[in-house]
Amino acid sequence: MQTLRLEYANPALVDDLLETTGQRANLIALVCHQILTQLQPNQRIIEAGDMHQALYHDKTFNALKGWQIWAMMSRLVRWTA
Repeated sequence: MQTLRLEYANPALVDDLLETTGQRANLIALVCHQILTQLQPNQRIIEAGDMHQALYHDKTFNALKGWQIWAMMSRLVRWTA
């Protein structure tokens, strides 16, 4: 986002993004794409609302839901092995 001269209103938003996506590059890219498509042309600050809209966009939400299910299942497999 820095390359595009965009910044986050609160640095904690980046931590939220990383935690919610499990630090998976494909999910981070998907959320960032959603953020970029919804920003106003002159908007340079990414607000919490922008992040929320991107995370709960249908395409993003479905991808994250799949990631969370996979992460839960992989933890269960490790515990039972």
